[in-house]
Amino acid sequence: MIRPRIAAPQDFAGGLFLIAIGLGALWASTGLAMGTLRAMGPGMLPKSLAVMVAGLEG
Repeated sequence: MIRPRIAAPQDFAGGLFLIAIGLGALWASTGLAMGTLRAMGPGMLPKSLAVMVAGLEG
């Protein structure tokens, strides 16, 4: 079985760090109401940004 090799460990660590930041922000904003697109709540921006940061790095 061929074991995958990480070409750039710094990039891998940076990606894991950004995923952790995104998941932490998502967890921290769980108590905020999301609302709808017509009536955005206080949790819309932090949750959206957290999903984008964690999702784009994953």
